[in-house]
Amino acid sequence: MKKTIYITLAAVLGLLLSFIAHAGIEILYLNWAEKYDLPIKWVTIGSAGCALPLWLIVLLPILGILGGVLLGFFGWKKVYLEQIEQGRRKGNFLKVLLLILGLVGIFAIFWTTNFLLVQGSKTTPPQASPRSTLSPTDTFTFTPTPTSEPTVTLTPTATPVSSSQSTIQIEGDENCQSQTSEALNLLKERAPNHYQVSTQYIGIVECVAQGSGMFVWEVPPRYKAGDATRDSSNIWYAGTFPHEACHSKQYQEGREYLGENAEAECIQAQYNALEQLGASQEILDHVKNSLSTKYWEVDYEDRWW
Repeated sequence: MKKTIYITLAAVLGLLLSFIAHAGIEILYLNWAEKYDLPIKWVTIGSAGCALPLWLIVLLPILGILGGVLLGFFGWKKVYLEQIEQGRRKGNFLKVLLLILGLVGIFAIFWTTNFLLVQGSKTTPPQASPRSTLSPTDTFTFTPTPTSEPTVTLTPTATPVSSSQSTIQIEGDENCQSQTSEALNLLKERAPNHYQVSTQYIGIVECVAQGSGMFVWEVPPRYKAGDATRDSSNIWYAGTFPHEACHSKQYQEGREYLGENAEAECIQAQYNALEQLGASQEILDHVKNSLSTKYWEVDYEDRWW
């Protein structure tokens, strides 16, 4: 009975150590990716995200448990039985193991909790997703001041995809559902080519108070649409879908999806879609000139849209 308890506790110890190893490996990987400005493909587990590949997420606890079991057999044979042969108290080593297990458990819980809190604040801000869903000029807080002709070549970039279209899932209250459905229906009616691309590269639309952006690494890709974006107008909101789908397409094709070049390409798609949607010249000019404002450099937590 004591041997079973001993080996079980050793297996639990190995599992806890695997959590610490997971956090340490992920921290090193995120720091390395940030240093070299590399894209990170996140794995969504419930409501949390992990930067490590799924096979490694599964493998680490398995190795931890197996290592703990082997350690348990080794410890039982080499330490506990030797203590018995030397006439020492039989329960001493088990008590020491329980103490070590408790300390490691507390450390593991503290480490992983702190890691999740820190990384949760690091992974979604600044460069997590393209800054694309700005509101039209009537609610814009800064004024573009281009000194020359726009540098964006306004040509269609969206290309028709197969006739089999996916369905975009809408997450939000009744107003969110209504606004998003109307915008998508308008896009489907007036700009069907952009609608096809949008439904292919956007899987979820989540309505949020502020902080719009495209979370291209999620499966399926998630578009967070802020109140200011949705409340501007039906045409404006509809025009943001081709822009966000463009970033998602860039990411899935392994191309640059952040920065001025990526934004220029997606502004082209947005402008073309807005033309087909019947947007006013004021809105078209706003989109055309928005590249000069470098709106995508605004920190995630500071975005009002």
